[in-house]
Amino acid sequence: GVGKTTLCFHSVVAYAELHPQTNVIVVDTDEQANLSQVLLTGENTGEANCTKLREDTVNTVEMYPRTLCGALLASKENNIRDCVFTTEDGTILEKESSFLVNPNREGYNKSIPSNVYLLCGDPRIVTLVPDFQADLNAPVAREIVSATGMSKWGKLMSSLKNFHANASQQLSSGTDAKVFIDSNPSMTIWTQMA
Repeated sequence: GVGKTTLCFHSVVAYAELHPQTNVIVVDTDEQANLSQVLLTGENTGEANCTKLREDTVNTVEMYPRTLCGALLASKENNIRDCVFTTEDGTILEKESSFLVNPNREGYNKSIPSNVYLLCGDPRIVTLVPDFQADLNAPVAREIVSATGMSKWGKLMSSLKNFHANASQQLSSGTDAKVFIDSNPSMTIWTQMA
Protein backbone atom coordinates (compact mmCIF):
# COMPACT_ATOMS: atom_id res chain seq x y z
CA GLY A 1 0.00 0.00 0.00
CA VAL A 2 2.75 2.59 0.60
CA GLY A 3 4.80 1.91 -2.54
CA LYS A 4 7.66 -0.30 -1.32
CA THR A 5 7.60 -2.55 -4.39
CA THR A 6 7.24 0.34 -6.83
CA LEU A 7 10.09 2.22 -5.18
CA CYS A 8 12.27 -0.91 -5.17
CA PHE A 9 11.55 -1.57 -8.87
CA HIS A 10 12.42 1.97 -9.97
CA SER A 11 15.50 2.04 -7.72
CA VAL A 12 16.76 -1.25 -9.17
CA VAL A 13 16.28 -0.20 -12.79
CA ALA A 14 17.74 3.28 -12.28
CA TYR A 15 20.77 1.95 -10.38
CA ALA A 16 21.38 -0.79 -12.96
CA GLU A 17 21.18 1.72 -15.83
CA LEU A 18 23.55 4.15 -14.08
CA HIS A 19 26.01 1.36 -13.17
CA PRO A 20 26.06 -1.08 -16.12
CA GLN A 21 29.32 -2.70 -14.95
CA THR A 22 27.82 -3.63 -11.55
CA ASN A 23 25.60 -6.66 -11.15
CA VAL A 24 22.38 -5.96 -9.28
CA ILE A 25 20.74 -8.76 -7.28
CA VAL A 26 17.05 -8.31 -6.48
CA VAL A 27 15.54 -10.47 -3.74
CA ASP A 28 11.75 -10.68 -3.52
CA THR A 29 10.86 -11.97 -0.03
CA ASP A 30 7.18 -11.00 -0.31
CA GLU A 31 4.87 -13.98 -0.75
CA GLN A 32 2.82 -11.98 -3.28
CA ALA A 33 5.94 -11.81 -5.51
CA ASN A 34 4.75 -8.58 -7.12
CA LEU A 35 8.27 -7.31 -7.81
CA SER A 36 9.15 -10.62 -9.46
CA GLN A 37 6.05 -10.40 -11.62
CA VAL A 38 6.93 -6.88 -12.78
CA LEU A 39 10.54 -7.80 -13.57
CA LEU A 40 9.42 -10.93 -15.45
CA THR A 41 6.58 -9.41 -17.48
CA GLY A 42 7.32 -9.67 -21.19
CA GLU A 43 5.68 -11.85 -23.82
CA ASN A 44 4.00 -13.83 -21.05
CA THR A 45 2.56 -12.36 -17.91
CA GLY A 46 4.83 -12.03 -14.92
CA GLU A 47 2.60 -14.43 -13.02
CA ALA A 48 3.02 -17.11 -15.73
CA ASN A 49 6.79 -16.62 -15.72
CA CYS A 50 6.94 -16.85 -11.91
CA THR A 51 4.99 -20.11 -12.15
CA LYS A 52 7.51 -21.41 -14.69
CA LEU A 53 10.37 -20.63 -12.30
CA ARG A 54 8.59 -22.52 -9.52
CA GLU A 55 8.54 -25.52 -11.89
CA ASP A 56 12.21 -25.19 -12.98
CA THR A 57 14.53 -27.10 -10.66
CA VAL A 58 18.18 -26.56 -9.82
CA ASN A 59 19.04 -29.90 -8.24
CA THR A 60 18.04 -33.18 -9.83
CA VAL A 61 17.90 -35.03 -6.52
CA GLU A 62 16.11 -32.57 -4.22
CA MET A 63 14.18 -30.72 -6.98
CA TYR A 64 14.51 -27.23 -5.48
CA PRO A 65 12.45 -24.61 -7.35
CA ARG A 66 14.38 -21.74 -8.94
CA THR A 67 12.92 -19.29 -6.43
CA LEU A 68 13.55 -17.88 -2.97
CA CYS A 69 11.94 -21.01 -1.47
CA GLY A 70 14.36 -23.27 -3.28
CA ALA A 71 17.36 -21.17 -2.29
CA LEU A 72 16.35 -21.12 1.38
CA LEU A 73 15.70 -24.87 1.48
CA ALA A 74 18.94 -25.73 -0.32
CA SER A 75 20.85 -23.49 2.07
CA LYS A 76 19.13 -24.89 5.16
CA GLU A 77 19.76 -28.47 4.02
CA ASN A 78 23.41 -27.70 3.10
CA ASN A 79 22.79 -28.67 -0.54
CA ILE A 80 23.68 -25.37 -2.25
CA ARG A 81 26.93 -26.82 -3.56
CA ASP A 82 24.96 -29.44 -5.56
CA CYS A 83 22.68 -26.92 -7.30
CA VAL A 84 23.12 -26.36 -11.04
CA PHE A 85 20.89 -24.82 -13.69
CA THR A 86 21.51 -24.49 -17.41
CA THR A 87 19.72 -21.60 -19.13
CA GLU A 88 18.25 -21.95 -22.62
CA ASP A 89 21.34 -20.28 -24.12
CA GLY A 90 23.59 -22.90 -22.49
CA THR A 91 24.91 -20.78 -19.62
CA ILE A 92 25.65 -23.02 -16.64
CA LEU A 93 24.85 -21.49 -13.27
CA GLU A 94 26.08 -23.21 -10.14
CA LYS A 95 25.49 -23.02 -6.41
CA GLU A 96 23.74 -19.78 -5.32
CA SER A 97 23.76 -18.26 -8.80
CA SER A 98 21.67 -21.19 -10.10
CA PHE A 99 18.66 -19.66 -8.34
CA LEU A 100 19.12 -16.23 -9.93
CA VAL A 101 17.20 -15.28 -13.05
CA ASN A 102 18.40 -12.66 -15.50
CA PRO A 103 15.10 -11.29 -16.90
CA ASN A 104 16.82 -9.70 -19.92
CA ARG A 105 19.27 -12.41 -20.98
CA GLU A 106 16.83 -15.24 -20.34
CA GLY A 107 14.21 -13.54 -22.52
CA TYR A 108 11.57 -12.79 -19.90
CA ASN A 109 11.73 -9.01 -20.15
CA LYS A 110 14.16 -7.31 -22.55
CA SER A 111 13.41 -3.86 -21.06
CA ILE A 112 15.16 -4.76 -17.80
CA PRO A 113 18.91 -3.93 -17.81
CA SER A 114 21.04 -7.01 -18.47
CA ASN A 115 22.98 -6.59 -15.20
CA VAL A 116 19.85 -7.30 -13.09
CA TYR A 117 19.46 -10.73 -11.48
CA LEU A 118 16.33 -11.79 -9.61
CA LEU A 119 15.82 -14.23 -6.77
CA CYS A 120 12.17 -14.78 -7.59
CA GLY A 121 9.50 -14.51 -4.92
CA ASP A 122 7.31 -17.52 -4.25
CA PRO A 123 3.89 -17.65 -2.58
CA ARG A 124 4.90 -20.96 -0.99
CA ILE A 125 7.29 -19.05 1.28
CA VAL A 126 4.52 -18.99 3.91
CA THR A 127 4.61 -22.81 4.07
CA LEU A 128 8.25 -22.69 5.20
CA VAL A 129 7.59 -20.45 8.20
CA PRO A 130 6.60 -23.17 10.72
CA ASP A 131 9.66 -25.32 9.94
CA PHE A 132 12.12 -22.42 10.03
CA GLN A 133 10.47 -20.96 13.14
CA ALA A 134 10.67 -24.32 14.93
CA ASP A 135 14.39 -24.52 14.15
CA LEU A 136 14.95 -20.97 15.41
CA ASN A 137 12.98 -21.56 18.61
CA ALA A 138 14.52 -24.95 19.45
CA PRO A 139 16.25 -25.02 22.86
CA VAL A 140 19.64 -25.72 21.24
CA ALA A 141 19.21 -23.18 18.42
CA ARG A 142 21.53 -20.60 19.98
CA GLU A 143 24.22 -23.02 21.12
CA ILE A 144 27.47 -22.61 19.20
CA VAL A 145 28.36 -25.61 17.04
CA SER A 146 32.10 -26.18 17.44
CA ALA A 147 32.62 -27.34 13.83
CA THR A 148 31.22 -24.10 12.37
CA GLY A 149 31.68 -21.64 15.22
CA MET A 150 28.08 -20.56 14.69
CA SER A 151 24.74 -21.42 16.21
CA LYS A 152 21.89 -22.92 14.17
CA TRP A 153 20.00 -19.66 14.78
CA GLY A 154 22.92 -17.61 13.46
CA LYS A 155 23.30 -19.84 10.41
CA LEU A 156 19.62 -19.56 9.49
CA MET A 157 19.38 -15.85 10.14
CA SER A 158 22.48 -15.13 8.06
CA SER A 159 21.55 -17.44 5.18
CA LEU A 160 20.26 -14.62 2.93
CA LYS A 161 23.34 -12.50 3.68
CA ASN A 162 25.60 -15.43 2.82
CA PHE A 163 23.53 -16.16 -0.30
CA HIS A 164 24.04 -12.58 -1.54
CA ALA A 165 27.76 -12.63 -0.86
CA ASN A 166 28.34 -15.98 -2.56
CA ALA A 167 26.09 -15.22 -5.55
CA SER A 168 27.84 -11.89 -5.98
CA GLN A 169 31.21 -13.64 -6.12
CA GLN A 170 29.93 -16.25 -8.58
CA LEU A 171 28.41 -13.69 -10.95
CA SER A 172 31.19 -11.15 -10.87
CA SER A 173 34.40 -13.07 -10.41
CA GLY A 174 34.97 -11.39 -7.07
CA THR A 175 33.30 -8.02 -7.66
CA ASP A 176 30.57 -7.16 -5.18
CA ALA A 177 27.06 -6.83 -6.54
CA LYS A 178 24.50 -4.40 -5.16
CA VAL A 179 21.52 -6.05 -3.50
CA PHE A 180 17.97 -4.70 -3.37
CA ILE A 181 15.38 -6.48 -1.22
CA ASP A 182 11.61 -6.14 -1.41
CA SER A 183 9.73 -7.53 1.57
CA ASN A 184 6.22 -7.48 2.88
CA PRO A 185 5.26 -4.91 5.53
CA SER A 186 5.00 -7.35 8.43
CA MET A 187 7.92 -8.40 10.61
CA THR A 188 8.15 -11.99 9.38
CA ILE A 189 11.18 -14.23 9.66
CA TRP A 190 12.04 -13.34 6.04
CA THR A 191 11.97 -9.61 6.79
CA GLN A 192 14.25 -10.20 9.77
CA MET A 193 16.65 -12.24 7.62
CA ALA A 194 16.73 -9.50 4.97
